[in-house]
Amino acid sequence: MERQKGCVLGLLSLLAAPLETARAATAEPLVLAANTDLLTLPLEDLGRLRVDVATGTPTPLAATPAATSLRQDTDVRALGSRTVDEALAGIPGLHVSSYSGPQGTTRYYFRGLSAGLNTQALIMVNGIPVTTVGISNLPLEGGLPMAQVRRIEVIRGPGSAVHGVDAFGGVINIITKDAADLPGTQAGASYGSFDTFSSHVSQSGKLAGADALLQLAYSGTQGDDSGRIDSDTQTLFDQLGGTSASRAPGPTHQQLKRFDAYSSFKWQEVDAHFFLRQIRDYGVSPAVTGALDPVGLLSWQRAGGDVSWHRENPGGWSLQAQLTAWHLDIDTQEPLRLYPAGAFNSFPDGLQDKLEINENTARATVTAIFEGWKGHRLRLGAGWGVNDLVKVRQWTNYLVTGPGTYALRPGGLTEVSDTPASGLPEEDRKVTFAVLQDEWQLLPRWHLTAGLRHDRFDDFDEVTTPRLTLAWQARPDLTAKLIHGEAFRAPSVTDVAFGNGNIGAERLRSTELGLSWLPDAHWNGDLNLYRFVMRDLITLVPGPTLQVQNSGRGRGHGAELEVGYQDAGWRLLGNVSVQRTHDESSGDDLGLAPDYLAYLRLSRDLAPGWQLSSQLNHVGQRQRAPGDTQPALDGYTTLDLHLRHLAAAGLEIFLTGRNLLDDDITEPGIMPVPSSIPLPGLSVSVGFNKAWD
Repeated sequence: MERQKGCVLGLLSLLAAPLETARAATAEPLVLAANTDLLTLPLEDLGRLRVDVATGTPTPLAATPAATSLRQDTDVRALGSRTVDEALAGIPGLHVSSYSGPQGTTRYYFRGLSAGLNTQALIMVNGIPVTTVGISNLPLEGGLPMAQVRRIEVIRGPGSAVHGVDAFGGVINIITKDAADLPGTQAGASYGSFDTFSSHVSQSGKLAGADALLQLAYSGTQGDDSGRIDSDTQTLFDQLGGTSASRAPGPTHQQLKRFDAYSSFKWQEVDAHFFLRQIRDYGVSPAVTGALDPVGLLSWQRAGGDVSWHRENPGGWSLQAQLTAWHLDIDTQEPLRLYPAGAFNSFPDGLQDKLEINENTARATVTAIFEGWKGHRLRLGAGWGVNDLVKVRQWTNYLVTGPGTYALRPGGLTEVSDTPASGLPEEDRKVTFAVLQDEWQLLPRWHLTAGLRHDRFDDFDEVTTPRLTLAWQARPDLTAKLIHGEAFRAPSVTDVAFGNGNIGAERLRSTELGLSWLPDAHWNGDLNLYRFVMRDLITLVPGPTLQVQNSGRGRGHGAELEVGYQDAGWRLLGNVSVQRTHDESSGDDLGLAPDYLAYLRLSRDLAPGWQLSSQLNHVGQRQRAPGDTQPALDGYTTLDLHLRHLAAAGLEIFLTGRNLLDDDITEPGIMPVPSSIPLPGLSVSVGFNKAWD
C-alpha cells in the first residue's frame, strides 16, 4: 500500500483561474493513480486535477467557473474521517449540522442559506442527483462510509444551470471507487466511544471481461446519551394542562445501524454501479413535533444502480448516455411517538404515527461535447426523469380536534392512508430538461463560460436558469473571476398539494468575485466575495388548515478567505468564512446557520511511517429562526487529532480523538422547542486498514 500522508491542500478552492492559462493552455490533464497522495503533487499539478461538478464535464480544478473544493480519499483518511459528513469539515462557507433536520437527519448550510424543513443543497452520487419528491433530505448519502468514496467535489453557490433542481446554495458530488482504487483484497475496522463501530471488506478483479469491484460495509453507534434536552414541546403542554408526560430532561435518541453493499464494473466504454444502502434502528428523538421520543425507530433503504456509455468520436465530438434507477423504502420499525405516553391525559401509549413510504426514481440523460471549434468547448445535453411516490401508508391513533388539541382515535392505531388525515399524498413528478454551455477562450488571458438550462415539470412550473463566468489571469500568480449564476429549488409534492394549485419554485440570483494567488510552490490563497437575493420562498400561511405559498424574499452576502502552506513534512491550511442573511421585509436574520466559520488543519510527519494530523474547527453563533425570540445559540470549538502508523505488508493502524476539548456542541432544532440539539462529546476510537495484493 502506498504511503499515505493525508492532505491539507486537497480541498483547495482554486476559484479564480481561467480554463486555460498561458501556462496550462498546452498542459495535459492530470490523471492520478489509485491512492495518490495529493500532498506529493506540486500546486500547479493540483490545479490540473479534473472535476465534473462545476461544468458537467471533466474540467481542471483551477479552471472551474465556480467556487469549487475537492476532498480526496487519502486526504480525509489522514484525519480519520469515517463518513462523507465528517469529510466535509473545513470547507469554506459550508456548515454540516448533524441530527438537526427532520427526523434527526443532517442539514447542509451553504453560505448561511436555510429555510425551514427544506435543504438548500443538492446531493449527488457519481453526478446523479439523489433528490426525492417527498422528503427534503435523507441520511443515506451523508453517512456513506469513506471506504467507498474516491473523492468529494463541492460547489459553493448556485449550480442549477448545470444540475437543475435543488442546486440552490451548493452541490455535493460523491464519486465512488472502482477496481483501480481498491486492488486485490482490502479490509478495515474500528471501534470507539458510544459503541461506535465500522467495518468494511472489498475484493476486485476481472469478471466477464470487466474490471469489477465488490465492497461490503457495516457500521453503527448507540449515540452519546450524556447530552440532555432540558425541555421540549410536551413540557409546555404539561405546564398548561397540569400533566407530567414529558421525557425531558432527557437524552436524544441518536442510535443507528448501517449496511452498505456496492459493486462497480468497468468495460472499455461502459461503466456500471449497483448499490444497496440500508439504515435500521434509526433513532428519531426529538420527533418532528419537538417532543422527545425515546421509543420510535425508522429504517431507510435505497437500492439501485446506473449504467453509462461514453465514446470519443472523430471531428472533436464525444457522446455520453446514462440510465439510472433506484427504489427508496422508508419504514417505521417502531411507531413514532409524536407526543409521549400520558400526553393530554388521553394517550396511555402516546400519540403514535406509523409510516410506510415507497418511491421509485428513473432518469435518462444524453450529453454531447464538441471541441472542434477553435477556442470553444460546447456541451449540449437533454434528459428525462421521474420520481414516483408509488405507496404512502400511514397509521395514527389520534384525531386532530383543533390547533394543538388531540383526541384518542377509536380503535387505536388505525390506517388513515388516502384520507385528509394523511400528510403525504401519493404523487409523481416528471421532468424534462435541456442544457447548453459554451466554454470560450476569448484571449490568452481571458475566458468566458456561459450556460443555460431549461427544466419543465409536469406538476408545477417551467424554470430557466443561466450562468455566466468571466475569468482573467492578471499576472502569472494572480487570477480573478466574476461569476453570475441563478438557481431554483422545487416545491415538494406536499407543498404542491397544499399550495392551492398556485405554488412555484424558489429562486436565487448570485454575483461573486473570486481571487486566487499562487506566489510559489509553498503558498496559496483564495478570496471570494459574494451577494445573493432569494425570492418566492415557500412559507406557511397562518390559519386552521395547512397551506403554503410563495411569498418570502431574502438577501445575503459574505466573504471566504483560505490560505494554505506546504513544505517537507508539513501541511497547513486555514480558512475563515463570514456570512449574513436576512428576510427582506422584516430585516430579521434567516437564522439556523452560523454567522461565521473558522478552520485550521495541520499535519506533520513525525517519523518514517508515522503521521499526526489535527483540525481545529470553530462554529460561530447561530441566530434563531424568524419569529423565535430566544437568544442566539452560542458558538463552539472542536479539536480532533488523528495518529496513524503505516506498517509493513500493507497494514495501517490508527488512533483518533474527536472533540478533545469536550466543548458543549449544540445545533439549533427545527422547532423553537427544544431550542437546541446536543451532539456527541469527547470520543476516542482505534482501528486498522489492511491490503492484500
